[in-house]
Amino acid sequence: MVYNHVNVNIKKVNLLEWWKQNANKYLILSILARNYLVIPATLAAIERIFSFSNNIITKLRNRLYLDTVKMVIFLKSWGIKSIEELNAELNNMEEVMEK
Repeated sequence: MVYNHVNVNIKKVNLLEWWKQNANKYLILSILARNYLVIPATLAAIERIFSFSNNIITKLRNRLYLDTVKMVIFLKSWGIKSIEELNAELNNMEEVMEK
């Protein structure tokens, strides 16, 4: 299939309407576009990260290194609250990878 021989003046065409009309003609491309170029309906994930970071970086803890903050946010996103939980999770991962 060749997709680059389409003559469309982007300034004059409503792109959403064009895709509705041509989705069947360019089936694979339309599926890929829908899967990878879609705008999320919610920003809950980013809001959760900002909420985590607000609890980590406070007036009393404002000198943390960026890598430390990233790691704490990463661990909290996994639901890990202590070093013991982290070690247990890492051990589980090692066991799974050995199998």
